[in-house]
Amino acid sequence: MAARTLPLRRLLILLGLLGAGYVVAIVVYLQFFMLPTTVSLRTDTEVVLEAQADAADRLADLDVALTGVGGAVQQAAGGAVPAEGVMDDLEARIDAVLMSTTGLGLTARLVGVPDSVRIGLAGAAAAETSSGERLIAALAALREGDQELAERMVSDAGAQRQLAEVELARAETMAISEVIRRERDLEATVGGAVLVLVAWGLVGSALVVGAFLILRVRLYRPLAAIESSLKRIADGDLSTSVDIDRDDEMGRLAGMLNRMTAVLADRERREQERRQTVIERYSRILEESASELVAFDAATFRAPSSRSR
Repeated sequence: MAARTLPLRRLLILLGLLGAGYVVAIVVYLQFFMLPTTVSLRTDTEVVLEAQADAADRLADLDVALTGVGGAVQQAAGGAVPAEGVMDDLEARIDAVLMSTTGLGLTARLVGVPDSVRIGLAGAAAAETSSGERLIAALAALREGDQELAERMVSDAGAQRQLAEVELARAETMAISEVIRRERDLEATVGGAVLVLVAWGLVGSALVVGAFLILRVRLYRPLAAIESSLKRIADGDLSTSVDIDRDDEMGRLAGMLNRMTAVLADRERREQERRQTVIERYSRILEESASELVAFDAATFRAPSSRSR
């Protein structure tokens, strides 16, 4: 009885599905495990850098305003009256800084920033706000002619500006520490991913070797046996047969080849029997004819019959 085996077509389909599943598994792993970690690190780093850049820009604008208000105070101390347009420009610049350090503007800028960095940036923003408010108060004091208050407000604004610089430096330090920590996490993740990919590579190699062995046993060896049998049949050896006892395509092909060989061998046997019969028949005819041979008379060319004898 033929051994039950998986048909070759189904086997090839199964091997194709295994190969496709292997590739899909690797893609899914990279897409849903590796890529989010990398994107998260890049996004967090970009957010931190943007928040720090905004804080540095505000600090630069505050320095310009502080210098301008300080100059106006000194000009007023010398007895000159600062131009109203100059003070309006300084006030507009300070208002722009205050708008970006308070309310939703600051909150939007700190979204996604790690807590340790957010504390430093929030402290820097608070110091910048305090410095800007004192500069606004200094301009108001100049308009009212209160020179002493204006000078004190400028001094306090300078102190708050220094505090904002300290807080910003603190935030930068925390940001560097956070980036280093994220990079280490990424390195750990990448290391784990490398191990996983190595494991997948070993699994893939095992699948390839297994597929090769399966195809060798199920396809190459039967084809080699059939090819050898066909060569012997072509050389005239009709006694050969293919020993493939399976119920798949190769088994059925071997069975049909064996049946074809049996038919040819039977025809060859019957043809030989027919030839042997013909030979025997003509042999008997020749023997009977030899018994009827006569001797010719050289003179008369008459052949007396055997009856006359």
